Amino acid sequence: MNSPALEIWQKKLDFLQQQEAITADPSIKFQLIQEIQECKRKIAELQGTRQPTQTANPSGAIDRLKLRRTLQSLTVADFSDLIYALNVPAGFIPPPQAAQASRVDALLTWAQSPTGRGLEEIQNILTEIIENR
Repeated sequence: MNSPALEIWQKKLDFLQQQEAITADPSIKFQLIQEIQECKRKIAELQGTRQPTQTANPSGAIDRLKLRRTLQSLTVADFSDLIYALNVPAGFIPPPQAAQASRVDALLTWAQSPTGRGLEEIQNILTEIIENR
């Protein structure tokens, strides 16, 4: 039998996942993703199990997809701020006139390259940009 605390966290997780599925606003979606990750960590703690590292950071497949979709939904200005903050070398990212998906794919490819800053750094800067709009 599950403890009352565990049941509450599981219900909260279900609710947050439903909200994340129907939310269109990228800043709200990103915040929900962060809260979902926190719920998963708390549930794992209450169950006495360790949560896989991949679920706690954007290297897991689902987290990578969510990060990609969040980046694709950014405005050109916010995406440019992200590129600037990451100090991406010239020539890696297509110009603003290119499709946003192409620009996002180029950014993610660079981030995971030996010279890139990593997906976690992108997520950290993205959080800062979204929270300070």
